[in-house]
Parts: sequence; C-alpha cells; structure tokens
Amino acid sequence: GNVLIGQGAMRLTAERVEVVYRAEAEGIAKLEATGGVTLVSGDDAAEADRADYDIDAGTLVMTGNVLLTQGGSALSSEQMTIQLEDGTAQMSGRV
Repeated sequence: GNVLIGQGAMRLTAERVEVVYRAEAEGIAKLEATGGVTLVSGDDAAEADRADYDIDAGTLVMTGNVLLTQGGSALSSEQMTIQLEDGTAQMSGRV
C-alpha cells in the first residue's frame, strides 16, 4: 500500500508494486504496479490502472483508463507506451 518509487526526476506511486528479479543475474528485471498508478515527471503526469516497467528495454506500459496531462492539455486512452530513454510516448486503443 502507498508505494512510492523514484528514479531521477520520475516518481511512480501505486497501491501495489511487484518487483521481478532476473533469474541468473543480480538486479531487478521489471516492476509491475497496480491500483491507482500515477507517474509524474516534471510538469507531465499520467494515471492508469496498471503500469509495467521493463528496466532492460527502458519502457513503461500503462494500461487501463490512462490519462496523460501536460500543462493545460489532457489525453486519455486504453494504453500508453513510454520510451524512457528519449521521453516519447505512444497511445493506443480509444484515444
């Protein structure tokens, strides 16, 4: 409950986060967040039912009632995939 994860300027909050470790190597492979997921980076924020962060791929996939706000603008969709390296995102489903 009330999980907060930070990486640089990015903050992710959720009710529950499952940490998946690599099978043979040390370290975390991915994070699976559920329940009122919120991602904040600078002035941008996104909300969703679920977020899956693949650390090696550098992607964060948010699904279920996705709402993205940037300044005074807002977009909603069923899914949003964020490429964390370059900060781009692609929304799909009912946008």
